[in-house]
Amino acid sequence: MGIPLRFEIGNNEFQVREITVTRRDLLTKATLKLNDKRLTEKISALLRTISKDLRNKIAQTYDEQIQDLTELSFKNYLEEHNLEHDKMYLVNWCGTQKCAEALEELSEFALLGFDLELKNTRVDCSICSEKGRISVLAKRY
Repeated sequence: MGIPLRFEIGNNEFQVREITVTRRDLLTKATLKLNDKRLTEKISALLRTISKDLRNKIAQTYDEQIQDLTELSFKNYLEEHNLEHDKMYLVNWCGTQKCAEALEELSEFALLGFDLELKNTRVDCSICSEKGRISVLAKRY
């Protein structure tokens, strides 16, 4: 996104001792008094809010892009559905090269590794049924 805030201070603003601050993520404007003793505090708070909002938006987008296939038969799912190139899929993988190659060949996607948030979850591998962990499968560009 670049610079999250745009500050406008032209002749008119300078004469009335104000600045116009525009949030570049939402394109909303606010007018702040230059002589306000809390001006830097208000700008800092605005920057923290923008950061929080952007993190929430990224988390929401990330969650929307993940489809959990861990409770399904991976092979049966592939027989009935095409994997979408703009999504990531959670699958069960034992960690072996042989099963990684099988998952990638069946799906035409790349196995990117284990989901760190679910690293302690033990599941049966989608290929060999040995114990493994939840892993991420996605299109590699």
